[in-house]
Amino acid sequence: MAVPAIISQQFPNKNEVYQGYAVMALGMGLTIGPVFGSIVFSFFSYSASMIVFSVIVFSVGIYGVILIPENLNQEYQKSSCADMDENDEDDQLT
Repeated sequence: MAVPAIISQQFPNKNEVYQGYAVMALGMGLTIGPVFGSIVFSFFSYSASMIVFSVIVFSVGIYGVILIPENLNQEYQKSSCADMDENDEDDQLT
């Protein structure tokens, strides 16, 4: 699983927080997915469950492409500005 490695590399300062989010999302998917899938399958059909989950996966993919990079960019800018401020203070001291 590559997600923990990517999180560790991209967010070394808040590694625990983002690892927790990833594990929480995995747990929620493993818990809610089968229940929701069996409900859709029992009320409709196999093809309806595939269509519903295709729409969900497509929607989450669009969400990931549009909103996640914007939020990560804001986090990166905050952390890089803090690093630049620390470097400026170090330069002034020497």
